Amino acid sequence: MSRCLLVSNRLPLAYSDKAQGFTPSSGGLVSAIKGLDAKKVGYDFEWMGIITDDVDPEKITELKNISFGDLRCHPIVVPKNTYELYYNSFCNNVIWPLFHYERSLVQHSEQGWQAYQEVNELVADAIIREAKDDDTIWIHDFHFFLVPGFIKAKRPDLKVGFFLHIPFPSSEIFRELPQRKEILLSLIMCDLVGFHDLSYLTHFKSSLSRVLGERTNLFNERKWGVYPISIDTQHFVDLTNAPETNEFIQRYAEQKKDKKWILGVDRLDYIKGLILKLKSFEEFLKRHPEQKEKVQMVQIVIPSRTDVPEYLDLKQKVEQLVSSINGEYGTPTYMPVHYIFHSVSEFELSALYQLSEVMHIGSRRDGMNLVCLEYVVSQNEKHPGTLLLSEFTGAHSTLSYAVSINPWSAGR
Repeated sequence: MSRCLLVSNRLPLAYSDKAQGFTPSSGGLVSAIKGLDAKKVGYDFEWMGIITDDVDPEKITELKNISFGDLRCHPIVVPKNTYELYYNSFCNNVIWPLFHYERSLVQHSEQGWQAYQEVNELVADAIIREAKDDDTIWIHDFHFFLVPGFIKAKRPDLKVGFFLHIPFPSSEIFRELPQRKEILLSLIMCDLVGFHDLSYLTHFKSSLSRVLGERTNLFNERKWGVYPISIDTQHFVDLTNAPETNEFIQRYAEQKKDKKWILGVDRLDYIKGLILKLKSFEEFLKRHPEQKEKVQMVQIVIPSRTDVPEYLDLKQKVEQLVSSINGEYGTPTYMPVHYIFHSVSEFELSALYQLSEVMHIGSRRDGMNLVCLEYVVSQNEKHPGTLLLSEFTGAHSTLSYAVSINPWSAGR
């Protein structure tokens, strides 16, 4: 079979001081790749990703001999200081907020942009050294917008695909990015560019026209498409019947009793609409006092970037609002919002999916959102729960039978 080199910011394995070794990473890309059947798609997959030079060189050598499932890993060593500038000052302070329409949170930095260019070139050079003539290069996400251009400049013969896992914003938003031309000129060198949703592709094509003008013709012979990412469906089906899951179901069924559960599972991020979701539940209790003690929200928040001021501020606001709702509507036997600020095991999560009557996804913007797919797959066909899904998620166009919501319409 032909070889496909998957390239992402992180490898599917991360070094843990606690475990004194490498453990599997989490995330949507890792979950999706787990479900790939290499034989069916006709590729031998191998994974390339960044590891910083503060990790012991012996551990890095060890990583080269470890496989993630059947995938061999190829670490790309990057200086830690350069990585932090690239990742924090450009990826997370510029691209992430801008592409999610959070323009007020964008913080431009020339140092960040220089580090972004440097890391992208280091990654491209590592790919070129590893790639064989008949390999396919599959580059993932906004961390590596410039990598296709760097590769094609030196190895135009290599097949390069790029997939964007976040929204591509409207051209009016994208044009605010000072580095807009450099990014587009790199992407048009790809043999294939993929998006989650048709609207993202439409915005991309509009940006090509408005930013590059006549140079858009360079892209006419290339390809693009819409390829919504999914999950390992069978894995989540198997989880529903696992003994460990059933133990959690029995434990929580006693706590739940006759209450109806509204479940939320979100990473700590301003794009997830946590404040809007909590306010909508608060409004529900205000308008329907008869539902007090009958309906409870179970909100799991996965810690993320807790060393960043904006995220710490969001955490404080979420917890203050949770406390306010519980103080206003709670009783000695009833806590309206059951708030959990940590990850839970996949067995516990499967149990919560099955026990909850409603799943509430209230993202302000979301590239796809795989949690809603996990919830749907975990339902009992005879007594399924209800999915409330923000119209601003990529999954909205895929799950047409979900109850569509506007996360800003809490008071309506």
